[in-house]
Amino acid sequence: SLTSIISHFATVAGMPILAGVQSGALRRERPVIPFAEHLLKHPSISKGLRPDFILQLGSPLISTEISKMITNAVMHNVQTSHVLVQRLYPYERADPEFTVTHRVSSDIGDFLKSLTSYIESLGQQATMKCSELTPLLHLGRELQKEMPSIIEETSRAVNSQTVEKTPNDSILTEPEIMSAISDVLSELS
Repeated sequence: SLTSIISHFATVAGMPILAGVQSGALRRERPVIPFAEHLLKHPSISKGLRPDFILQLGSPLISTEISKMITNAVMHNVQTSHVLVQRLYPYERADPEFTVTHRVSSDIGDFLKSLTSYIESLGQQATMKCSELTPLLHLGRELQKEMPSIIEETSRAVNSQTVEKTPNDSILTEPEIMSAISDVLSELS
């Protein structure tokens, strides 16, 4: 599957994945930074994050935080390369922020298989490299451990503030949960 191809490439290349909400099953893979969009909202992370290489697989990006990170990286560092891999069609608006420095018009799976094979052929020295973004992977995993208690605590707080109780008063909608999580995370910083 494309998900396993992307995951294997990221593991071989030593690159963590910032997967947006539209990424589906990819978000459960090991090289994916859990809660990346929330981490990117934290000022010390967003200001300190200066990737020199961004590999975007497909478009458009739905995540405003990931888009903002890419735009900031490209606009503030002229050496940042932003590579977009996807089959390109002339009518698509694949780069609305004009940050893409290189375009690869290819099937994503075929491209990554070839690139992974090439990296693996270079030997152990090439596959032992590690991205400077790797600490975000560890930070995201720690956040993932804490998230159930954060959601539970936030749910109780929101429900206690609700003036009008309903039979479903302990159930929050997804937007309410995401908003509450963002509020709690910003309070913790």
